[in-house]
Order: sequence, then C-alpha cells, then structure tokens
Amino acid sequence: MKKLMMVLGAVAAAFALGYFVSGQRWHRHYAAEIQRLQQEWSQQNAAIAQEPSRPNRPLSGTAAQSAPAGVRQALEGGALVSAPVAAPGLSNPREVLARIRELHQNGGPNSQRAIQRLLGELVLAGPQSLDAIREFLTSGDGLNIDAQGKAKGAGGKVGALRQELLQVVQEIGGEQAEQLLAQIMSQAASPQEMRRVAQALEKMAPGKYQQAAIAAATAQLANAANNQGDIGPALEILGKYGDRSYVQQAQAMLVQADGRLNKDALDYLQNVLRQDMLPLAAQLAQDPRITDARAREELARLATEYVGLSEQANQMWYQSALNPQLPDKSRERLIRELEKKGFENPKNPTPQDIQLAQVRLQILDNLRDQLQASPQVGAVDEARLRLAAMVDPNLRQNTPPAPDKPNKPNKQPR
Repeated sequence: MKKLMMVLGAVAAAFALGYFVSGQRWHRHYAAEIQRLQQEWSQQNAAIAQEPSRPNRPLSGTAAQSAPAGVRQALEGGALVSAPVAAPGLSNPREVLARIRELHQNGGPNSQRAIQRLLGELVLAGPQSLDAIREFLTSGDGLNIDAQGKAKGAGGKVGALRQELLQVVQEIGGEQAEQLLAQIMSQAASPQEMRRVAQALEKMAPGKYQQAAIAAATAQLANAANNQGDIGPALEILGKYGDRSYVQQAQAMLVQADGRLNKDALDYLQNVLRQDMLPLAAQLAQDPRITDARAREELARLATEYVGLSEQANQMWYQSALNPQLPDKSRERLIRELEKKGFENPKNPTPQDIQLAQVRLQILDNLRDQLQASPQVGAVDEARLRLAAMVDPNLRQNTPPAPDKPNKPNKQPR
C-alpha cells in the first residue's frame, strides 16, 4: 500500500511539473504575440501621423464628439484591425474614399471595422474631404432607380455607402458641408434621399434651407407624376414647412379607386390647412366613393382637435360618435381622444385648456343623453372624469388611470 501511494505521488508531481512548464511556454507565446501587435499598431499610427495630408491629432475633444459612434470605437486606443486600413500610402481623401469603395464591394473579415476607421479619417480631415465626397455623390456611379423612385446599388452596397458619406458630410459640418448637402438635395437620386438630406440641413441650420428644400420637394413631385413614384417624402417636406403649392393636386388624389384615402395626401393637407381642412373633411364624409370604415374614422378624427373651438368640428365629431355605421371601437376612440387632442398642456392646463375642457364637458353630457345604454357610455364617463380633473385639480386623485392606448387603424396603402 505504501509503495502504491509513493507511485501515485510521483505521477501527480510529474503532472504538475508538466502543466507548469506547458503553461509558462504558452504564457511566453501569447506575451510575445501581444507585444508584436502593440508594436505594429504603434508603427502604423506613427506613419499616419507623419503624413503631411493627415491632421496630426488624436481623436479627442470636438473631433471625438463629431465622429460617428462606430468611427470613435475604431479610432480610439486599442482597437486592432486586421483588415487593410488607411496605411501610409493613402495620402489624401480620394485614396481613402477609393479604399472605402473597394471594401464595400469586396467585403472580407473585419471590413466593416476598417470602413468605419476610414470614414473617421474623412471626418478628421474636415473640409479637405468634401471635394472627394462631392465627386462620388454627384457621379451616380453604380446607382439605379427602381419603379418607385428608390435608389439602389449592386446588392444595396452603393446606396449604403451614399448614406454613410452623407453622414460624414453632416459630421464635418460648416458652410461648405451645408452647401454640398444643399446641392445633393437638389439633385437627389430618390425622394427618400431628398428627405434625409433636407432633414439633416434643417438640423444643422434651422430654417436656412427651407426654400431650397421646398424647391427640391417640388421637383421630386414633378418626377413622381411622370413615373408614378413615391410622393410621400416630398409631401412630408412641403407639409413640414406649411407650403400650400400642392393643395389642389393633393385634393384631387385624396379618394382612391379602392374606396380608401391616400394617406400621404391626407397628412399633407392636414399639416398645411389645419382648421381650414374641416370643410373639405365634412364634404368627404358625405362622399359615396369612400367605402372604407377606417377612412371615415380618419376624417372624423380630423375634427377632434377642434371640438369646442369650431361649430363645424362639433357637428362632425358629434355625428360620427353617434354614427351606427362606424364600428363601436372606432366611436370609442373618437370619444377618448376628446380628452387628449387640442390642449396645450393637459397635465398642467393653461387657462385656455381649462376653458376648452369646460366646453367639451357640456358636449359629452349632451352625447351621453343620446347614447343611453350603448357600449360608448363607459368611454364617455372616463373621458368626462379626466376633463373634469383639468377644470378642478382636486378631482385628480379620484381620476382612474388612463386605459391602454388603443390600436390605430391599419395603415392604408399609398
């Protein structure tokens, strides 16, 4: 037995010694590899910093904040990229952009990280990058437009690159960047790109490019009329700035052949006409061509915001709330919206809000007498409690919690 224990002890000691020796060997191997990679990284950064065409500064301060999140992650310390990146031979933005295009087309391991690093180089180069980016964006290279007016590249890669470069221009900022975006907006490859650039310009310089955005949207609408393209983005821009130049055309296309409403045209008219939309909505509510119940509910909801402010809105809403041809759920939504729409600040009511709530309480009382035992009585009582709490804050503690937000009607096809 004693002999057996000695043999087992010797085996265990040999195993421990072997494990220790092996572990030390692997530790030295990985330590050497880490040191090699760190040296390679330092040499590459030193070479880049010595190039005269590259700004010799770390990613910090304003540049760090302006760079996209993916760019910051790739450029900040320690992010080793094994794919080819901006090596010393890439001495100007055109070469950087050419390498980005190559990576977009060919892909490969870690290509996305390399692309983000190169995009960061363009951001850090600032206005020096804009001419190269302009050449690519205005060339339309590899860009196709489908039947809906949407821009596509091979496999979607060119379109994705355009979006990334537009983001780079926005991150660079300044007057030159704004002018480039304004040029791209006026020559946008698709309605979606026009809207994206218009939104970027509005964020960079609020109101400065309003007329340019309206002109670009108008041009997109003219193109859409010729090729049956998507009018939604252009109408959204016109509606944002309250431009009424397309009102007549939008009215003509409101009622579709399938008995539904054109949602893009309706949203545009509501945005630019506001309360002046009520006469048109009242007329459409009697239009026999509209056979879709959801479209009729949408028309009734246009009046809700102005109930208590307009006699015409009062009549439209009241008739809709009593209309047996509308589904019960639709009528309940109309009633509940009376406590929400049209107020400046429902949680902290202004004097105008309190006055409006008092008028709507009277309207709900009249409606409840007409409903009697219908399913909408509960919705009336709940809406009335919340409106009463606006008038008398002492009632708020007795107000039940608001019900779950009702599902909106399914989005209508455009």
